[in-house]
This record gives sequence, C-alpha cells and structure tokens, in this order.
Amino acid sequence: KQEFLRHFYFGKEMFVKRKIIERRKSKLQGFADLGSQKAFKSLKRLKRYEYNFIKDSCWKLAHKVIDLSKSYGNTTIVVEDLKNLRVGREIGNSKGRKVNKIINKIPYAKLFHSLSCLCEENIITFSKINPYHTSQLCSRCGALNKSGKVYKTYVCKSCGLIMNRDNNASRNICKLFRERSIVTNVSQTSLNRVAVSQPLLSNAVHNL
Repeated sequence: KQEFLRHFYFGKEMFVKRKIIERRKSKLQGFADLGSQKAFKSLKRLKRYEYNFIKDSCWKLAHKVIDLSKSYGNTTIVVEDLKNLRVGREIGNSKGRKVNKIINKIPYAKLFHSLSCLCEENIITFSKINPYHTSQLCSRCGALNKSGKVYKTYVCKSCGLIMNRDNNASRNICKLFRERSIVTNVSQTSLNRVAVSQPLLSNAVHNL
C-alpha cells in the first residue's frame, strides 16, 4: 500500500493573489465610473492579467499532478465532482457573502479541464467521484462524523482517528473509486465470463 507523499497547496496562493487584484480592480472601477479613460484601460489590462494568471496556475498545477502520478507508475487520477460547487442566495445554498465569494472564485472548471487534457495526452484515466460526505466519513472505520464547524484536523468519535481533514477526504475518494471500479469490473466479468481474480486497479490512485 502506497502512501501519499506530497500536497500541492494551490488555493491559498491563488486566493491571496486574487484578493490583491480584486482590491486594485475595485479602485480602478471607481475611477472608470467617473469617466477616466486611463483607469478604464488599466482595468482592462488587469482583468486580462488575472485571466492569464488563473489559466497559467491551473496548467502548472495540472502538470505537477501528472508528474506525481507518473512517478508512482500510476494510470488513474481521481477528483471530486464539483459541478454543483457554486453557492448563493439565488441558488438557495448561501453560506454567507464572504464565504460565497471565496467558493465561487475557485477555478475548478479550468483546473479540471487542464487535468483532463493532460490525462488524455499521457494515457491516464481521469475520473470524478461524488463528494457527498467524503470529508465527514472516517477513512478508517467508515463512521459519519458531522460537525457544524470545519477544522483542518479530522477527529473520529468512533475509532479515535486523528488526521488532516484533506488527507481523510482523499482516502475516502480513493475508496469510493475502488468500490465503484470493483462493481463495474464484476458486472463486466459476469457478462464476459472472465475470471474475477484478474487485477482491477493499478497499485496507486492519486486524487486532489
């Protein structure tokens, strides 16, 4: 069994950078609204810079993930399916103005697009898993530990497991993928009459 040796801390760096850009954009927008053409042009350049920064960051991270996967001799990358991540009052799942803004600025679609393209290029399977309860389930005993607050450390009240919350969620994502793959392979085996003892997965599955 292989352990995960590295983390890529992507969100914090991007959040800090975009926060600085947002402040600058807000200031320029104020001058542009007053009719300043210089501010309008600067605002346009800043928006283009922000777009390129996000795009470049996503591709760089995607390349790092692919390189890590290759170092394990792995052929599968699994991520949470975050297509319903958007939050807001109009959607009915608002988490507060400040948190809504942070969540809605996560460029997950661009990152997943970059990963998907590179996976196809490097013949690596790219799979998405339903994120339901992945951060609340204990990866050791399977107990559900609900908490109104989100802490960096996950503590299981049933078995006493103490682990980084992201690590725990990652292990659950791997388990869900393996379970889904086993079910799929068993179904195919029944139809194709192939021996069920054949290998179903590679030795390591990496996830974000």
